[in-house]
Amino acid sequence: MSLHLKKVVINRTDVGTLHRTLTDSFRSYILQGTWSVGGLIPSEQELCARFSTSRTTVRKALENLALEGYIQRRPGKGTWVREFENAREIWRVAGITADYPFPEHVRTEILSSEHVPADSTDPLFQGFQNGEILAKLRVLRSLKGTPLALADIYLQSQDGERVMKSFRSGEDIYLFTVLERETGRRAKEVHDTIDCRLAIGDVARLLNVADGMPLLFMTRLLLDDDGSPVESVRTYFRPDLHRVRIVRVRETMPNVKGGRP
Repeated sequence: MSLHLKKVVINRTDVGTLHRTLTDSFRSYILQGTWSVGGLIPSEQELCARFSTSRTTVRKALENLALEGYIQRRPGKGTWVREFENAREIWRVAGITADYPFPEHVRTEILSSEHVPADSTDPLFQGFQNGEILAKLRVLRSLKGTPLALADIYLQSQDGERVMKSFRSGEDIYLFTVLERETGRRAKEVHDTIDCRLAIGDVARLLNVADGMPLLFMTRLLLDDDGSPVESVRTYFRPDLHRVRIVRVRETMPNVKGGRP
């Protein structure tokens, strides 16, 4: 399987961390389904062109994924995403809650807005048309003046205009609820991926934390009843002011070993 890849220019000011950045991106492609289980991923040459980097860096990122068990490589046959192996006993996630302290005092501020093209090779924009012009809103949530979370929210252009006109400062916390109120279009399904990122530059400044502080980082895709994207979000959370609670239920499944023939 070969994917059409749009060229991306990567900031090379920290070459030592570039392969780790690529590893994070490739892992996201797998976990969010852009690179399908059992399918071949783009060649090293395609990835080098896509990320404007050297083959050495791409190979190091792929080696990291191979060590983590996400991919398998064979000379002359390519690299593919390994099928996930189902354990005999698994834990199904029954519920996740992310709590704000004193939610009645949480305030949301729209800091800026701009228009950007959707990149279909980025898992964040799953469901949007490649090159479609989206509204990007940068949002800061605070608790009595203390920053809690910084989010970049991507919406269809017309939805971004509706939000900007209808957003009620001091009342609305989440932008998708503004859309639900104005259009009746309901967010039915949410896809979240959570990991850790370091606070750097504007992110550290706006969240009022030191450069290098670990932050919770979440990418979120909200889908409506028809499976179309409502909004895509990248959010940085201050871990000292958030609590995530996960409830799992134990289930018994037949043991099925995965692998590519």
